Amino acid sequence: MNDANNMTKYSLRSWVLVLALAPTILVGILLGGYFTINRFYELEDTLIEQASNIIEPLAIAAEVGLESKDFETTKRLITSAQLNKASLVQFIAIFDDDNRVVVTSHHYKNHELMRFDKPLESMLRTELELVGDSIILRSPIFKSSNAPVQGLANAQQAANQGIVKIGYIAILINKENALLEQHRAAVAAFIIVLIGVQLNLFFTFRLVKNVTQPITEMVRVVAKIREGKLDTRLTGNLIGELDLLKRGINAMAGSLSEYHDEMQQNIDQATSDLRETLEQIEIQNVELDMAKKRAQEASRI
Repeated sequence: MNDANNMTKYSLRSWVLVLALAPTILVGILLGGYFTINRFYELEDTLIEQASNIIEPLAIAAEVGLESKDFETTKRLITSAQLNKASLVQFIAIFDDDNRVVVTSHHYKNHELMRFDKPLESMLRTELELVGDSIILRSPIFKSSNAPVQGLANAQQAANQGIVKIGYIAILINKENALLEQHRAAVAAFIIVLIGVQLNLFFTFRLVKNVTQPITEMVRVVAKIREGKLDTRLTGNLIGELDLLKRGINAMAGSLSEYHDEMQQNIDQATSDLRETLEQIEIQNVELDMAKKRAQEASRI
């Protein structure tokens, strides 16, 4: 009983709006969130892939300069690489096998963040570290005569293969562009969801106009019929079952009007018959009264 009362507290318009908008908003938020998060991961993976494509060739190219102590050539190499990818690469540093900085692309006050805090033997491939809004990639530099074998799983296997590391290269990747793209993706998803909600609102209000307004008019007409205004009719072209309902209400009003007219005729006929009967009775009473008077007069005489 309470549920029925609660449902009748809200109009049909409110129910149509809620039932039409709630699923659209929910699905829009879920899809927008999913594709936005997916886009975030794609952008980050692309950024890491681009950084790997930069650091790994540099690790190979820096081996000659590091081995021959030609730091000037190595500095020009990494400086050129950093300038060419200035929007992506923020800083490049090369460390020797004693974990000391030997070459940097330019002065950077926080170059200690680039240092590898584990034994160099544990670095077998390019490694990734997240530092705030930046990414640090480190890649070992091997002797050209000791190229690494694919599939090495640990430092022991590397030692068994006789692989010698002479240092490593570290690059600091700027995530600002990726973050900007992520924000753009989030804004685009929000705009798409907002447009979807607005379109849903447009069609919902069209539905409300085509459904709830005719029903409200039907309620008004039924109220007038209940008040006795049996000549009230619904007009206009309605859609689907609403047109059938309109015809049904008009037919019901027509039937009630015919029944009312017929009943009124019967009442008028009965009233007329009763009036004629009363007139006849009145005439008979007059005649009886006159006869009574004649009888009394005759009796008196």
